[in-house]
Amino acid sequence: MKTFIYGMQSSGASLFTYFIAQGERTYAIIDNFNYVVLPPISDDGQNIVAKSTVNPDIHIDEHIQSFQPNLKVLVLRHPCQTYASLLAKPYCGDIDRKFIAMERMFVEQNRFHLVIQYEDFVLHPIKVIPQMQNIGFPAQDWFLSFPRSCEDIETFNETHPDIASHRQYGFGNIRERAVNPDLAFQSVSPDIEEKLLTLCPSLCAFYREKYDA
Repeated sequence: MKTFIYGMQSSGASLFTYFIAQGERTYAIIDNFNYVVLPPISDDGQNIVAKSTVNPDIHIDEHIQSFQPNLKVLVLRHPCQTYASLLAKPYCGDIDRKFIAMERMFVEQNRFHLVIQYEDFVLHPIKVIPQMQNIGFPAQDWFLSFPRSCEDIETFNETHPDIASHRQYGFGNIRERAVNPDLAFQSVSPDIEEKLLTLCPSLCAFYREKYDA
């Protein structure tokens, strides 16, 4: 079974992918490089998870047509938090265009089997497990102990010829084998909030109603 994770850079999508990659003998592309399409990967009954991030120059359908996933999961994070994080990363390119593309994904979220909010994941991770199980993914409580390191996953990936030949992936900004609730919300400038209301109004309205009220 192949599971596709999609989200913004700095949205926590890499951490979520790392979490669901904890299953024994699971292949995982934790962070497909932003400028390349996911490759075709044969599964032969194996569990494979792969994450790509929003890039307005690569349509999501290019990843889906190439990777051919059985399950698709969209990861959301409060856009103000994500924008503030990306401003500190000069390699992220045209951030505004990415948020406009993310707004389209939010509006079209019915194309995904499940939508996960990063904040829910880090604050109440145990609740995510039945959500994944309900769509057919074999998530388990013990995944939260993160028994597999990034090195373990990378070594195992080398046994799959399609992943071993891809090479164009990394592990995002994963720094520890844990979910850290302290990273859920940090203060951001009012200027960022004002700008995002024009870039992704529906996503902003969703988060304002859920968390800012």
